[in-house]
Amino acid sequence: MHKNIEEAFVEHRPYPGSSNTLMMVPRSSNAIRSRLMEMAQNDPLRRKSAFALLNEIEKWRMWHGRPDGEPRSPKVEAGFLWPPELEGNA
Repeated sequence: MHKNIEEAFVEHRPYPGSSNTLMMVPRSSNAIRSRLMEMAQNDPLRRKSAFALLNEIEKWRMWHGRPDGEPRSPKVEAGFLWPPELEGNA
């Protein structure tokens, strides 16, 4: 399941000239990240899971880069910075 989730955010492309090697290329995920941020802010039942997945996406971005046009914060236009400070109950 982790591999399937990762592939939604990081594309596995064959490395040119090698049949046994893959390149990890970031995929745009603005809509998914925005929805996860809404859940993290407004859905107490899904808050921890949404934060965990947003953190995992950020790790993948640090390792594999960020797609062109993807802001670091899913809510940057609203002035919401990522990662947010947790209030002790997240």
